Amino acid sequence: MNKKTKQTEYLDHPRPSTLYILMLLTVLIILCIPFLAVSFMINSSVRLYLFPFLILVFAIFGIFLHAAFSTVYKFKNKKLYIRCGIFFTRIPLADIQRIHKKRFIPRITGWNSRSIKGFNNRFANGLLILTQNRQVYISPTQPKEFTLSLQVYNGKPFPYTTFTSD
Repeated sequence: MNKKTKQTEYLDHPRPSTLYILMLLTVLIILCIPFLAVSFMINSSVRLYLFPFLILVFAIFGIFLHAAFSTVYKFKNKKLYIRCGIFFTRIPLADIQRIHKKRFIPRITGWNSRSIKGFNNRFANGLLILTQNRQVYISPTQPKEFTLSLQVYNGKPFPYTTFTSD
């Protein structure tokens, strides 16, 4: 058994939901419509100044689209590594206090506030991981199996882990 296989016990690469992709496309359209409307009403010299705005909108859209398709959760070295595109974090398994199943996830990928972070590419059937100083939303492919694998990898169950029947 090689060292790499021994260290990484679990890897999950969930697909983004259709709703998540539609939400991204809707935001893109809403941001582009004013640009297109204004560009037909003004002369071409002013239109050049609006072009960087359009590039910025497409760049941000690209970042979130990339995050939706590159979401990965893995256990390694007694830590949970979470990556969604350019957004990433790691949580020591010893710091996890609770894991709750959530039917609806109110955060999008990259949502960062002081204590709540979103690393999900779906809005339904996710998990809320609670540590002493933060809350992290994730959306593994199979939340129940993910939690069980995490507990097996950790060697003990997390206190107050709540799971409703699916």
